[in-house]
Amino acid sequence: MFEGKEVVWGANIKTLYACYLERKSAISDEHAQKLHQFIDIKLCNKTYQVEIGLNLKQIDEPAIKRAIIMMRKYKRLHFGRHEYGEAIQFKSESG
Repeated sequence: MFEGKEVVWGANIKTLYACYLERKSAISDEHAQKLHQFIDIKLCNKTYQVEIGLNLKQIDEPAIKRAIIMMRKYKRLHFGRHEYGEAIQFKSESG
């Protein structure tokens, strides 16, 4: 359920380290970055898209199941980015 109706999600679940690598290549940042776990919800072409960033070494089946449970239990879920938990710092390999 999302905003009072049943929806089907297009989901992308990734590790925070993968998010760091994407961000680093996109902005060519050589400095350390802090990232929080997050849920980011958007509506694209009438499809509900959710991106979830988790502080895990890898995304496996149990992680996917826990992410689904988390989405179902999150009562204040709305469009936009929700960050939570302690910030994780990633440092550039060259610096």
